[in-house]
Amino acid sequence: MTAPLAALAAVVAVGATAVAFESRDEPGGPAAVAFLSAIAWWSAGLFGEAVATTAAGKLFWLNVQYPATAVVPVAAFAFVAAYLGYDAWISRRRLLALIAPLAALTLLSWTNDLHGLVRTGTDLVAFGSGTVLVRELGPAWWAGWLYSQVLLVATFATLAYGVYDSAPAFRASAGLLLVGSGAPWIAQFVVLGGGPAFRPELLFVLTGVAFTVAVRRGRTLSVTPVARRVTLEAVPDPIVVVDRSGRIADANPAARAWLGEGVAVGVPVADALADAPEVRAAYRRGEAPDEPLRVDVAGAPRFVSLSAVSLPSLGNRSQGTVLLLRDVTESERNRRDLEVANDRLQTLTHALAHDIKNPLTVADGFTELASAGDEAAIERVESAHDRIFEIVDETLAAVDHPDPHADAESFSFATAAEDAWRTADSRTRR
Repeated sequence: MTAPLAALAAVVAVGATAVAFESRDEPGGPAAVAFLSAIAWWSAGLFGEAVATTAAGKLFWLNVQYPATAVVPVAAFAFVAAYLGYDAWISRRRLLALIAPLAALTLLSWTNDLHGLVRTGTDLVAFGSGTVLVRELGPAWWAGWLYSQVLLVATFATLAYGVYDSAPAFRASAGLLLVGSGAPWIAQFVVLGGGPAFRPELLFVLTGVAFTVAVRRGRTLSVTPVARRVTLEAVPDPIVVVDRSGRIADANPAARAWLGEGVAVGVPVADALADAPEVRAAYRRGEAPDEPLRVDVAGAPRFVSLSAVSLPSLGNRSQGTVLLLRDVTESERNRRDLEVANDRLQTLTHALAHDIKNPLTVADGFTELASAGDEAAIERVESAHDRIFEIVDETLAAVDHPDPHADAESFSFATAAEDAWRTADSRTRR
């Protein structure tokens, strides 16, 4: 049965590799291709070992499998890290460092006749209708096996956490990957513990099927299920999760940076918001405020809008609330600047209306005399008109230079008084 199952595993793995290759540009795609290609290689080598009839032939195909045994645990680790969004774990240098010990084991296996570190002895034993190669394993093999187990434990633990921590839409696909890739790994411990004598690698059939279904139907590689913790920490705005007892159940780093280090799991939210009194007051009122709330961050004022989202209830009991604070500092500053500008424009409008009224009165008062040919009256009307233009120019300059001290000029009180007397005189003559 070994040869047919190994051939089936190789064919399924090749098909799964082709499916993964279609999504090679997606997060985790290259690692998935490497992982499934290595499984196909491993299964093909196992098939060759199963059909070989001599010890030398079986040993050759056993050595053929070793490059794949080096790639599988490292590629699995890289895939899970990329799949769950932990890209910082999988730099090229780190992956090369991880695969180096297993690459060395591969070289030692091919040169085992020189040192005997991988196999201390081999024997061809009849088993059923065929033969199997029984090996006495050396210290290098056990060291490589232990190293692989450490990598695989880290990989499956991370993937299991991803299954638990991912959104429900991705949980089924992640769980399928966990079961499919974990089956051969668990089977080896069953065999080592005295279970049925078979090659655990034959369960690579399940691995290939699981990946094919997950990629095809679950769109595993086209939509990456970023874990809740990664998402929460990536959000730049403060988020605080409050349980039904009023204590903080979770908070992202932005919440601690904005609201103070008192924002910690288990602390009553009313106490945790001591450094943000406006936010605390709004939370106690139980209603979203209409106006932005002020928060002092590193000694500088910032403004946030506060909204509260109730968590799904369990029966008739609320499970808590998520407080979402959105940074609206820039928009609030723009709004306040606009209010100041509008107030200033209104002030300038009133000032313009008031200032321009005086020269208009002068012009109106001397118009009749000017029409009669009075040269002095004509000059007064022209002077009033000039003054109107000056006022308009001064108003425009004030609009262009909001700073009240910008382009300030000295003026003569005597001249201002004289203009005032002239205006009064014109009114008297009328």
